[in-house]
Amino acid sequence: MTLPLFHVTQWFDNSGNPLANGKIDSFEPGTSTPKSLFSDATGATALSNPVILDSAGRAQIWMKGGYKLILKTSADAVLTTLDQVNVAVGGSAGVITSRSSATVTLAATSGAAILTASALVPANRRLLGAWTKNTVGLGTSQGLTGYNVGSHGIEDRWAANVGTALNTQTTNGNFQLSEQPVSASARDIEIRALGGTFDSVGSIRIDVEFEAGTIT
Repeated sequence: MTLPLFHVTQWFDNSGNPLANGKIDSFEPGTSTPKSLFSDATGATALSNPVILDSAGRAQIWMKGGYKLILKTSADAVLTTLDQVNVAVGGSAGVITSRSSATVTLAATSGAAILTASALVPANRRLLGAWTKNTVGLGTSQGLTGYNVGSHGIEDRWAANVGTALNTQTTNGNFQLSEQPVSASARDIEIRALGGTFDSVGSIRIDVEFEAGTIT
């Protein structure tokens, strides 16, 4: 039996810095019962629980079935919780066996309520994660107090990022792997203004990860 790989290229703290020596606690879905993650695809060797990220905030982990994952700083401050993360075993459709990523930087546009990264997620790929970071601080002359991140065709929007500083890295928030449908067409990622609209100052980088294989 070969287990599917689940990993995030790099985790960040709420200030946009790599989560050096951060921790990932793993549990049975919806519970506080610990459940092991594994060091390779054979599933023969369990990792420590929590898994300790490296100095760049990275880790590679293999999963067996469903999990609840809690991401923490090295000082055990909780950053985000992902529940009902379900990864099947055996290579059938829907298995997460590898990941791809895409990045784009959007410039703020005066008067815009939404900034759109068009077709950032390819067709027939399940979106696994979305993060943002301001590469240039955003202006607030048109009432902007924050923004959130979402995808057209998905009703909820993730990772509300409120505050006039607007210079932090967003995490997945309530964004869960098991809830994201596969779209037959390429998917846009949207940045929606809160409190007002964008002015002409600033830019936002969007990073996404999605399943590398086409799902039909």
